[in-house]
Amino acid sequence: MISPYGNILVKLHNFEKKLDKILIDAVKKFEAEIIDMNTAQLDAGSDGEGNPIEPAYTGFTVAIKRSKGQPTNRVTLKDEGDFQNAFFMNTGANWFALGSNDSKTQKLERKYGKDIFGLTQEHIEGVKDLIRPDVVAKLKAYIL
Repeated sequence: MISPYGNILVKLHNFEKKLDKILIDAVKKFEAEIIDMNTAQLDAGSDGEGNPIEPAYTGFTVAIKRSKGQPTNRVTLKDEGDFQNAFFMNTGANWFALGSNDSKTQKLERKYGKDIFGLTQEHIEGVKDLIRPDVVAKLKAYIL
């Protein structure tokens, strides 16, 4: 006979085997919020590592951005919004990644690096906060 504690351990083991799928399913629910986190970083002039987006805008670009009333003290990768409006999230068995379907994506990645996609540690903590209730609810369902 399995003790009540042994039964809980079996349930926890079964939960652990499904944890990657549970996490990815929870992340998918918050795709829009996660994309918003990435675009907020870019608007603030930071890449996914929290570093300033470099190189700085050229003098020509600064002049254009000033004429449009856009920020010139940081690189935001936003002019008309096409690049950021085309953001999407892909998921795999145990990962998620951000990207953009905009025609300028490859050019921007070459110039500014692949870290323009991704979340800073602060935003990763924010994702954890978003998905925690779903994961906890699934855990409770498994062990109760």
